[in-house]
Amino acid sequence: GRGVSHYIAGLWNVTLNQSAWLFGLRLPITPVILAFIPFIALNWGRVPSGTRLLFGAIFIIAVIYYSLWYETYQLTRYLFPVLALLMVPASYAVFQLIGSIPVRWVSGVCVAASLLMFLGYNVAFNAQFIPVVVGVESEKEFLVKKVSYYQDIEWMNDNLPADAQVLFFPLKTYYLDLDFIRGDRNVWPIGETTEASEYVEILRDRGITHIFYTPGEIDDSEYHVVKKLIEQLKSEGLLRSVYSNMEAIKIESRILAESSKVGVEVLTLIDSPSDGSAG
Repeated sequence: GRGVSHYIAGLWNVTLNQSAWLFGLRLPITPVILAFIPFIALNWGRVPSGTRLLFGAIFIIAVIYYSLWYETYQLTRYLFPVLALLMVPASYAVFQLIGSIPVRWVSGVCVAASLLMFLGYNVAFNAQFIPVVVGVESEKEFLVKKVSYYQDIEWMNDNLPADAQVLFFPLKTYYLDLDFIRGDRNVWPIGETTEASEYVEILRDRGITHIFYTPGEIDDSEYHVVKKLIEQLKSEGLLRSVYSNMEAIKIESRILAESSKVGVEVLTLIDSPSDGSAG
């Protein structure tokens, strides 16, 4: 998010109004108990002075941390430390609220309803694993539905040389049995001024023999330069496709069972475009 309005509504947007956040968020990340924090303000006068000092320090730290997070890199998991810190005043508010008998009964009903809801959610979520556990669904069928590019990774395991070194752009590499280097631009000396000839030498210096190329995976601005260089090397004959699947399965959400079909290529590095020999 950007701007004063998003800053003020940041916690609300992250937890309950995710469509308003930059790129959107798919699942809630915050315990519902944080919703009790405003009750402290309503009963601030009854909070002991020592406790007020503690909560004041927590809120100051939380505001500073949140501000730094908001103005730098808005990755949700980086917000978890301050959310955990805010659990302290939230828990205190809950404890104070249940001191009243009417509130205690209402709270009990809410807790029971929440428990039933989460138990139902867990049953519904874990039901997807029953077919593979009881043997109705094979392990391979299950992994195809749960692991991005599983079939394409298996092709590489079965068909590439044992000494292949793969430049691999997707994040999940667990099922790749070959040596690989993650295609993270943070560890590659590549910029807007990098020439294709420089890039191919970088690949050779790192011992790269093949590239698992997923244009959709590297289509954001961070990898625009890499994508451009790979396409140029393909056009110059220095990279040759040895495998292509235009309907590769990319898992968007294992929890929601959502996937999409994208294009995938396995490219091999060529020593000379004229003779087509692999590096």
